[in-house]
Parts: sequence; C-alpha cells; structure tokens
Amino acid sequence: MSPNAARAVAGCNFSFTVTTMGIPVPSIDKKGDLPDDVRFIDNGDGTATLSGTPETVGEFRVTVRAKFDKRAAKYVAAQTFTLTVVAND
Repeated sequence: MSPNAARAVAGCNFSFTVTTMGIPVPSIDKKGDLPDDVRFIDNGDGTATLSGTPETVGEFRVTVRAKFDKRAAKYVAAQTFTLTVVAND
C-alpha cells in the first residue's frame, strides 16, 4: 500500500492517492474520520483518492482497508493512515 501519512495546509487544496496491489483488484474504504472538507473516494481500480480543502488543523487517523472479495470471508489488508493538517502561516 501507499505511505502511511500525508500533510496538508489548512485552506489549501490537497490531494493524495492511496495505491494497492493484488488480484482481484480490491475495493478500498476507510474507517475513521477525516476533516469535513476532505473526501475519500474509491476509484475502482485499486486506488483511492483523498482530496479537498481542509479547514480544521490537527491530526486525523484512519484505517485504510483493501477488500479483495465481496463474500463474507473476504481477505482484507489494512493500514493506519495519518493526515496532518497544519495552519496556513
């Protein structure tokens, strides 16, 4: 998977791409809260995008999960991710 952290500046546009590898191509979701102005979107191709213009300064920890099967006994890979939003000085 991708790096486990990214940094954004409050009031500035931000984008980060989560990448995975595996067969079949996994769906990607997250557990936990991001700033209100940052969205997490599964692109359907083994990547997901975090993007937006965060306004809230702080550290936001989520768990990014890659699911490799739609059945109940699916294989899931997980990684903790931290988005740090700093003040725009």
